[in-house]
Amino acid sequence: MMDSTSSPQARDLRVITRQDGLSGVSPRIVPFEAYHLLKIKDRDGIELDRADEARQALAKESAGPAWTAIAGNVYLGAAGIGILWPGVGEAWANLAPEIANHRLWFHRTVKRCFRDLVRAFNLHRVQATVRADSSRNCAWLVALGFVAGPRLRKYGADKSDYLLYAWVESEPRASIAEPQVVPFRPEHLQGFEGREGEGREEMEIGLDLIARFEGFAWSFVAGGRVIGAAGVATAEETGYGWMTLRADIATHALWLHRTTGRLLQKAFAGSQIERIRTTILKSSERNRRWVESLGFSIQPDEAVKCRGEEFAVYVLSRHSAPAALVTPPAAAPLGFSGGGGCACHS
Repeated sequence: MMDSTSSPQARDLRVITRQDGLSGVSPRIVPFEAYHLLKIKDRDGIELDRADEARQALAKESAGPAWTAIAGNVYLGAAGIGILWPGVGEAWANLAPEIANHRLWFHRTVKRCFRDLVRAFNLHRVQATVRADSSRNCAWLVALGFVAGPRLRKYGADKSDYLLYAWVESEPRASIAEPQVVPFRPEHLQGFEGREGEGREEMEIGLDLIARFEGFAWSFVAGGRVIGAAGVATAEETGYGWMTLRADIATHALWLHRTTGRLLQKAFAGSQIERIRTTILKSSERNRRWVESLGFSIQPDEAVKCRGEEFAVYVLSRHSAPAALVTPPAAAPLGFSGGGGCACHS
């Protein structure tokens, strides 16, 4: 069993406290103990059988150095690195919803701990697994310096897919391939699995609608792999926006936001449409906030129901479209219909 307090850095980390200005409570970290994990309600809603949870907690306590973040009497989260073999570790974290009140403090603290542990244990590789549909957690790993790797099919106990991320000594962040915008082709969606759960059936519906509309469509490619596709199908003065993305698009969140704004401007500049409509699942706060940041306005008197789910309708008018920054490649005259709600995902 490894002693998580054996290094000078670890002893220093035990007493870290910092006022983050968000909650009014100074969080602190203490050495992790197995029972801490039973006090943390997972912010991603992952629930385990109590016996399995206890076994995992004991395994993490003995696997390597780990700490727990506490604010007052609230257990905010726990994180650590299990030592697999000399030089290689596996990072883990279990976080409660309340960690959001101390996110800046926690991020900085984890970065500091990570750096110290890499030195203390002479690590040259640290890896981590994260649910493929958790864009928030994927983005956080990237911010910590990890690079996305292969998809682990049915890796979770609930048969959910995971992604393997890794930090490798001296591996520059620049090794992450910057996506490219290319003209959309139907074969780009073969075997495509969207982060909102879109699978083969949704892709086939969309591809079937392509022939019915004029418009614009693009694909996003990174490292030779299609990580997303988007377009605007046009009908008279109205365009219908659609988008489907893989979970690992989170690695390129800022690029995606900027590029989407440019492509929207391209659609307006290359057509006579006066507005672009799109539908967003009402329960997806992430996607609703994102389209609003692009200038779309919700239509409170309109809604679309599809397969038992309710979608909000958003509209972007020509005069409020973002200014063009660059000219992307010419778009293929293909697109899904966003008007029906089922084939439109943002």
